[in-house]
Amino acid sequence: MDKRFILFDIGGTGVKYGVTDAHGKFLVRESFFTQPERGSNDLLGRMGERVDSCMKEYTLSGIGISATGQVDYSSGRISAATDLIKGWVGTNLKKYFEDKYDLPVIVENDVNCVALGEMWLGAGRDLDNFISIALGTGIGGGIILNRRLFRGSHYSAGEFGHMKIRTEGRLCRCGDRGCYEAHASTLALVSLVKEVTGERNITGEEIFQYEKAGVEPYKGIVSQWIRDIGDGLKNIVVSFNPEALIIGGGVSAQGEYLLDKIREDLKAKLQENFYENLDIMGAALKNDAGMLGALYLLREEIRED
Repeated sequence: MDKRFILFDIGGTGVKYGVTDAHGKFLVRESFFTQPERGSNDLLGRMGERVDSCMKEYTLSGIGISATGQVDYSSGRISAATDLIKGWVGTNLKKYFEDKYDLPVIVENDVNCVALGEMWLGAGRDLDNFISIALGTGIGGGIILNRRLFRGSHYSAGEFGHMKIRTEGRLCRCGDRGCYEAHASTLALVSLVKEVTGERNITGEEIFQYEKAGVEPYKGIVSQWIRDIGDGLKNIVVSFNPEALIIGGGVSAQGEYLLDKIREDLKAKLQENFYENLDIMGAALKNDAGMLGALYLLREEIRED
């Protein structure tokens, strides 16, 4: 019988989970609210309830977790994160679920899981070297070199959101000014529009509707935001010389419209030898990417054992 796995993708707002076979076919696909104010222990308990429920129907062979925050992959512990989920830093998800279920468990950073999912079954399946960029509330990256995930010496590589793109810029949640995500995340775009226009409830989708219609100040703000995105992407490209940038996150809803603007900006900023063989593409797996990346790692872990 084909093995079954339960996979989680933990975000600050919601938790996606599913049961799949070993090839990534979903048999169950569900979600629930993170409710971060209730804290990490409460969240682990609610995840466990989902495992218990799925075990009534399926014989599970492992648990894969894509988690927000920086993850010590060897231990499965959250080593650094924002304070959104109370008590999240220091939480050891791997130990908790291994002790509870006596199953193989892997825990990896969510953006790294997205990169692995895209490498295995998505836009990066034919690529050896690429960078997966998530443009959302923050900015993160997964680095694939020779079809292997590069984690860095302490599992923190790819925190591109904290590159400095301005000497003096907007205040970042890390405490510094001028960080990439303080200027080029979707949260930064929406926050700036709210500041300039006074519209407190505007959404990213509405901003792009106004921008496409040529309405100011939306058009000008989005143009500057594209330039800020390009500044950071240029730094990434000249550092890694990848075959491709795979761009996902909250901006993916804009599709080729936004990607064309990013391509145009980068072409103007990069030397020809960097740009001529560079593909800039959208992520293919959408909401399933993190879970499928966790499954990829889980398969590798079980194979090595």
